[in-house]
Amino acid sequence: MQPILTFFLTCLSLMMLFTHTAVAEQQCIGVISAGSGEKFWNTLAEGAIEAGEKYGYQVIPRGPKLEANYIAQAEIIKYFEARGCVGLVLAPNTPTLHNDVIRLQKKGITVVFADRPLKSLPEIALFTTDNFTAGKLAAEKLIAQLSPEQNNIAVFRLEASVETTTQREDGFIRTILEHGKTLY
Repeated sequence: MQPILTFFLTCLSLMMLFTHTAVAEQQCIGVISAGSGEKFWNTLAEGAIEAGEKYGYQVIPRGPKLEANYIAQAEIIKYFEARGCVGLVLAPNTPTLHNDVIRLQKKGITVVFADRPLKSLPEIALFTTDNFTAGKLAAEKLIAQLSPEQNNIAVFRLEASVETTTQREDGFIRTILEHGKTLY
């Protein structure tokens, strides 16, 4: 079973537990990625839809085109709220979503965080990967493909405020340095 599918099967199982919703009602669960167009978010959406079909939920994925579009996520949350979705899987791209999440919870809408938390709401369930280890594994795969004389590696880092990518970058960089490679 694919890791993304396993992730969403677990997530939807928790939502069913928390929402006490009958599967036959075909209620919706919104899935809001931090961005769209990236393979990671597309795979996440595919896994969510497949898991929703298994459990009898209509899973509707949405996400802003750019991860830096903080306003779009708040608008997408309002869209799912207006649709009457019973749950929301959210990969928050800004801490300013705190009040939106609190509002959903007060309405009885289950919220589960994916990929990253809102640190102001630590009690909300979070499904994530071990990003540091993912970076290490990526570095090990790269090193295995390099010849012994290939020692110079360039790393292009994303925005430092995105904790998940920073963790992957850190795992990658540490492993590259441990193998005696030079970083640029």
